[in-house]
Amino acid sequence: MAWLALAQGLLGFLRAVQWLEIGVDLFEQGRLILPMVGVAALFRGAVIATIALLYVLFFCGALLGMSWARFVGLTAALINIVLVLNAIAKAPP
Repeated sequence: MAWLALAQGLLGFLRAVQWLEIGVDLFEQGRLILPMVGVAALFRGAVIATIALLYVLFFCGALLGMSWARFVGLTAALINIVLVLNAIAKAPP
C-alpha cells in the first residue's frame, strides 16, 4: 500500500508541475480574464501538490512505522474522495 502511495505522490507532483506551468503561462497573457484563469490554475496545482505531499509523507511514515502515518494517509484519501464527489456532482447529466 505504501508503494502505491509513493507512486501516487510522485505522479501527483508531475501533474501539479503541469498545472503550475499552465497557470504561469496564462497569468502572463491578457489583462483581466486570462490572468484570473491563470490564478485558478495555480491554485489547482497547489492543491494537487499538497495532496501529493500527503501521499509521500504517508509513504515515509509507513515505512518508518510512525503512528501518525495512518492519519496522513486517511486525510489524503478523504480529500481525494471529496474532490471526486465534487467532480461527479458538477458533471453534466
